[in-house]
Amino acid sequence: HDLHRTTQMLNDAVERLSRYLWSEFVVNAVYGFLMGFGTFFIGVPNAALWGAMFLVLRFVPYIGTWIAAFFPLVLSLTIAAGWSAFFETLGLFITVELLTSQAIEPMVFAGSAGMSPVAVLVAATFWTWLWGPIGLVLSTPLTACLVVIGRYAPPLRFFSILLGNEAPLAAEESFYQRLLAGDSAEATEQLETFLKTGSLTAFCDQVAIPALLLGQDDSERGVLTRGNRAEIADTLRDMIDNVVEDEHKDKAESEAGVECVGARTELDDAAALLLTHLLAERGVAARTVPARHWLTEPRPAAVPSSESKPPAITCVSHLGNASATRLRLLARRLRRRSAARATLVLGLWGAPASVEAERELPVDETVNSLTEAVERICRVTATSTTRCTPQSAAQA
Repeated sequence: HDLHRTTQMLNDAVERLSRYLWSEFVVNAVYGFLMGFGTFFIGVPNAALWGAMFLVLRFVPYIGTWIAAFFPLVLSLTIAAGWSAFFETLGLFITVELLTSQAIEPMVFAGSAGMSPVAVLVAATFWTWLWGPIGLVLSTPLTACLVVIGRYAPPLRFFSILLGNEAPLAAEESFYQRLLAGDSAEATEQLETFLKTGSLTAFCDQVAIPALLLGQDDSERGVLTRGNRAEIADTLRDMIDNVVEDEHKDKAESEAGVECVGARTELDDAAALLLTHLLAERGVAARTVPARHWLTEPRPAAVPSSESKPPAITCVSHLGNASATRLRLLARRLRRRSAARATLVLGLWGAPASVEAERELPVDETVNSLTEAVERICRVTATSTTRCTPQSAAQA
């Protein structure tokens, strides 16, 4: 009933099997050539025949190579007195087998059929038990078809997860799982791996914010407690502290021109913390104001008394969906607690407001990504005493 998905599935299966069989043929041809060339110099008769046998029989997993090796090994015992030819042939076989199985095959077969190494071994055992030698020959193609079916048929997705070589979790899902477990070390490792090819800003927008949105969904479903949310925020803070130099910390506390405010929960606070660090990278002094501070003390009492003047910009971080009415109430409340001339920026991460609702909000700017928020805030602060470092220089 779904021709499009069926066609995709068949094309995917054909492509994987073609790739696998072609890779297998290339490896077997190299193997057969080396064995034929080696047995010819050792003096074993019919060297070309043995090379061809290795090429063909290696299509049978595990036992095919040993069957092909049996005949030249036995024949080497008859061509000369003593054991020299036998041990030379055996040494040739072991050397070529180790070179092929440990070096050439992993390089050529990497992902050719989209199966994990464990899946190949388990599949060979199962299909051999079920169908004997024929099952052993067909084990890899059949299992590759199961992996493809699992990708396109949702009820059978467990085949793709159990047997495939693709990560079962997306990057944001894996990161969210580390935050749930309170494992800042592995979260830091995931961030450092990402930073080898990307920037901190890209990580926050592509991985961290989507992970926090997953947490927000769980929170709205009632499966994430306040303690869980606080632990996620603490783990995220530890991860950031592990990799980001906090050289502007004192300045951010005493001279912050920007305050990043959490809208409702600890997850919003975590998003605000990410924005604070991204601004610090660009040379903008900022501080994070947890939601519980301004919600319980809506007036500027939450602002440190040592500060000589209130922040010029307030950016509120809001995760997930919210009605236009709720956003208006949030913006008005923030407007009342902010300085009269302060710029109010509303960050809607993951759930942009409609154009009509955005026009009705009493805010100066509405942004939908941390990258956009940093650029807008830098543009606002460009005429003030705070100077924004260009993004390229910050990344460098």
